[in-house]
Amino acid sequence: MVISVKNAKVCQNAVHPNPYRAYKAEEVIKWKPINEGNAEAAGDTNKEFI
Repeated sequence: MVISVKNAKVCQNAVHPNPYRAYKAEEVIKWKPINEGNAEAAGDTNKEFI
């Protein structure tokens, strides 16, 4: 059985009053299996903000 992401909300600066939503990362992992490679790909989309 493969579990995939149906709807993702990815947030950076989660402790800040106005967190930044990482919309590109959300789209990268949507409807894909949950695994380390897909998580890393989602993180790579927002490296310019780090």
